[in-house]
Amino acid sequence: MAKGFLLTIILFTLGIGLFIGILFLVGIEGIADALRQLKVEFLVPVVALLALEACISTFRWQYIINSLGEKIPFKGLLPIWLAGNAFNYLSPVVYVGGEGFRIFFLKQKFKVAYYRGSASVFLDQIFNGLSVWPMVVFGFIIFFQSVSSDELDAFFFILLLITTGIFGALLWGLFRVFHKQAVFQPILSRFNLQHGRVGSFLIRMEQEMMSFRNLGVKMFWKALSLSFLRQAVILVRTALILVAVEPLVGFDNISNLLIDIKESVIVSTSVYVSYLVPIPLALGAQEAAGAGVFQILEWTPGAGILFASIYRASEMVMVLPGVFILIRLMTTHTVLENIVGVMRNYKGEVKRVKQVGKKISVSKKAIKKKK
Repeated sequence: MAKGFLLTIILFTLGIGLFIGILFLVGIEGIADALRQLKVEFLVPVVALLALEACISTFRWQYIINSLGEKIPFKGLLPIWLAGNAFNYLSPVVYVGGEGFRIFFLKQKFKVAYYRGSASVFLDQIFNGLSVWPMVVFGFIIFFQSVSSDELDAFFFILLLITTGIFGALLWGLFRVFHKQAVFQPILSRFNLQHGRVGSFLIRMEQEMMSFRNLGVKMFWKALSLSFLRQAVILVRTALILVAVEPLVGFDNISNLLIDIKESVIVSTSVYVSYLVPIPLALGAQEAAGAGVFQILEWTPGAGILFASIYRASEMVMVLPGVFILIRLMTTHTVLENIVGVMRNYKGEVKRVKQVGKKISVSKKAIKKKK
């Protein structure tokens, strides 16, 4: 726990250094000039879109978990989703880590079994990824068409391969689930781990995910439609911030509308890529991505930094309530006791898995000696 906190502080400090470095590289005057041209009226709807995004995300999760046999009201899930989202955003890699809190608080508030809660969160993340990664791949393809540079082409082609691989892995996992083909069970059986706590838990979770398939194709398309609706809201929010900070983007006539939408997709892709950098809040990384992409698109880098800062500030409107909810949920005596208990069980299970691994390696060496 202390090591993780220390690592977060170190990474956050690096982010501050990167942020300051980008400011000096671009120049304060360029940012100030972009700030003077800021069109504030376009930022007003952004808060409403953030609220809509949170509601769609929670509704999709509610739809999935209720399809698995639970009956949890929307107003009960929304605080848990906000708390998990807040932890995701503040973790070293943005949008990673809050899933465990969502599962844990489901158990605490609604007595949902850990394996069922895990299945709901896992499915929720798969459906979310199926809407995010196609847009990222599409953004890279548009970028290749807009830029002609051998060095940049090679770099972004590698990123395109990585994002396409992630999207393919999500599709493969969902294909396995919907065809009732186990993923965890064969691996656990191979190492004789299926009877331990972790092994049993993973198998039960996988069975819950497969039960979602029994509900039919209609359920799948509804969850996927909600994911793409959320992604459309994010894209509109990005476009509004883009129009507010960049004078060359205005959506002012139909002939330029398609071009501006394409550029919004490119900028959204740069935001998602910056989230992969292991720095809390993507501090510095998001500014670097914004300045770089704006420079490549022949806009002002200062406006790129301003875009990144406003984008982060707008997301904090959704993150801060989640932080307060997370603190309130974490400070109860029962929750703290249960967290300690879960961590102890986890450490004990990890120790048992290592012992089994050592026995397997010893057995292999003995067999080789006999041969």
